[in-house]
Order: sequence, then structure tokens, then C-alpha cells
Amino acid sequence: MTADDPAAHAEPTTVASYAVTQGNNGWYRSSVIVTLSASDDPGGSGVQRIYYAVDTPGCAPESPASYVAYTGAFAVALDGAHVIHFWSADRAGIVESRHIEAVNIDATAPIISCQALPMILWPPSHSLVPVTIAVDVNDGGSGEAGFTLLSATSSESANGSGAGKFSMDISGFDAGTAST
Repeated sequence: MTADDPAAHAEPTTVASYAVTQGNNGWYRSSVIVTLSASDDPGGSGVQRIYYAVDTPGCAPESPASYVAYTGAFAVALDGAHVIHFWSADRAGIVESRHIEAVNIDATAPIISCQALPMILWPPSHSLVPVTIAVDVNDGGSGEAGFTLLSATSSESANGSGAGKFSMDISGFDAGTAST
């Protein structure tokens, strides 16, 4: 093997970097801007081109219709699980092994609903009455992670009848937890 023999050189190396809002459990909370960069080994012929494909099953260097020549950063914007394939080729014709990376995006907030039974307490007597709260959290993206009670308040005026008992109108809720 001589130095001019393509078999004497290692394949180029491509890396991806992401500009994104990090979420939890491998999910991102925003569109993902992908930047690719490649280098060739010190004795190599130099990188000729970087290639990539997004959400293309069976994508491979030997299947040219399935990939795009990289010209600059690109965005993956839709909510869901995505797969990015990328690799590069050097001027000697050596093609890098394909990289496959998952990009999971969930930029849509979950939908939460709650209902109290009974819905109305009447008459306003400052008496403690059992109330059942049902909470439903739906997230079509990364999945439900539960909820946290921020506060429980009364709509009664502290200056109305029974003034001074206002602070005792609510009990049994634990703010900062999934309390119902």
C-alpha cells in the first residue's frame, strides 16, 4: 500500500451538534437546529462532501436518492420522534460509515383539565365540605409526567360574613405535590 492508495487512509469523521431547548428523558422542547462538521485523517485527501437525511428509512450512502448534500445548518421542527442519518466522503472516494441519531421533539404543552365535585359550595358558611378533584393530563408527544398543585384558593371574600375564618376555608391540599 502506498500513501496515494485510498485503502491506506481512514474514512472521514462527521459529528452533529444541536441548538435546542433541552427537555427531559431524551426529548427536546423546541425545533432542533442541526449543524454537521467533518474532518479527514491527517494524511487523507480532505473532506469532499457531507450528506444527511431525516426520517428516511433505508437511507444509505449507496442509495443516492435518499440523502441530501449538506450545505449548512438545517432544522427539524415537527413534534415527534425523528431519525437523522449523516456521513461524509473524502476526495479519495472513501465513504464514512453512516451515523444514525434520534431526535425527539415535544414542543407542544400538555393539556390539563380538572373538575371539582361538587362544583359549587352553597351557602357560603365557611364549613369544611369534602370535595373530590379529578385531574386529567394529556400529552401526545413525550408522554404525561403528572402535575403539581400550585395553590388552592377560595373565592369567598375575607371581608364578608364570617370574616377572620377565611384562612381555614381550605384544608387537605398540599401545594407542590400532585395533591387533589
